[in-house]
Amino acid sequence: MRKGNIILYACGFICRVASISCPDTKPETGTLEARTFNWAEPGLPALDRQYWIFVPESYDPATPMPLVLNFHGWGGKGRQYHKWGWGDLAASEGFISVYPQGLADCASGSRCFSSWNGAGSSESTGERMSCDPKYQHDLFCHESCRIKKGNCHRCDWTTCYDDVAFVSALLDELQAELCIDQSRIFAWGCSNGGIFVHELAQSLQGRLAAIAAACGGKPHLGWEVDLPTGGHPISVLLLTGSRDNVIPDAPPTEQQKRRWDSWLYASRTDVEAAYTAYNSCNNSGTRLYQTNYSAKSMDCTEVGYNCAGGASVTSCIFQGGHGMNMGTGTDEVPDGPQFAWSFFKMHPLVASVDAFAEGAPVPEEVNTSVDASEEDGNRTSLDQWACSGTCSEMGNWSEACWRQACSDCHRCTGSRDDTE
Repeated sequence: MRKGNIILYACGFICRVASISCPDTKPETGTLEARTFNWAEPGLPALDRQYWIFVPESYDPATPMPLVLNFHGWGGKGRQYHKWGWGDLAASEGFISVYPQGLADCASGSRCFSSWNGAGSSESTGERMSCDPKYQHDLFCHESCRIKKGNCHRCDWTTCYDDVAFVSALLDELQAELCIDQSRIFAWGCSNGGIFVHELAQSLQGRLAAIAAACGGKPHLGWEVDLPTGGHPISVLLLTGSRDNVIPDAPPTEQQKRRWDSWLYASRTDVEAAYTAYNSCNNSGTRLYQTNYSAKSMDCTEVGYNCAGGASVTSCIFQGGHGMNMGTGTDEVPDGPQFAWSFFKMHPLVASVDAFAEGAPVPEEVNTSVDASEEDGNRTSLDQWACSGTCSEMGNWSEACWRQACSDCHRCTGSRDDTE
């Protein structure tokens, strides 16, 4: 999208905010609140953008709280995901959940749907296209694309408003209002929203700790490599249904094109490889990512580990089609969102800029494949984010504690008890 103009948030030697000044205000808590955000962009009509926010009752203006951005699919409503697991999780786990709404600025005489602009959805030209025009018989024309590009390309199917800039400005506003843990800002998306979180990973360098792309969300073919050189490490979770024919695992063969909707997406393996290379992961093979959130036979593989900054690249497949994993285990909260949140909890933004530039991996002995049962054993540390001291001072060791302690100027070496 705007890879030549990356929004970079560099935090000096350690990219974790050790102390921040929080606004001394008490927002409305315990309810889903609808808000509008006035948005103006050069050359395009100004408009009011909508989002919903849920601040749990446990919010304390003096204590930084994690934040999760949730992005809906094509034609969806942001608030619907509050009912599909994320609201219950935010209330019980103690994080702020935000649901922005995409735009459907349809051009006159055209049909279009609420959407997110990113990872190739509105950038097709003669050199790089997100579809095969021979097979694309619809035209989803947005007025913003017509204004910006002069016409609507047949392969463009989302708005052309700068959604990355909108999200960045929205985060600025929320951080001015709320006490947000700047090392624990995460993005989750489904389908078109899942595609968009890849754009955020590529463009909002150092601002997001991790993304989770659900409902098969992957960049369009050729856009998966648009990660910047020397950018900040970011953990990535891919969640894909085994029978997803909308955003399939790989581009179609010529025979498959007979039943095809024309859109071209990067293969899952190519997306995994792009993030593994970007994060300077130093592993020789894949390994099982163990979790108790396994409804619909969800099986997770960590394809990138021993990465710079402790990042992880993990991919999960569950029995299903194009959608979320709404299967449940021992409670009524869907396992898809539950696993995404457990992944987020384990991957805060803690990396050193200098260490990442050098491609320094985390120690091989540190196992980033943490079982949910291990999380339960360290419940106090994980929920309160209260890990302090050096690595050797923490008796009840956990991966999250290791990362946070090491962000405060310590880095473990060969074993859990060594510091340097």
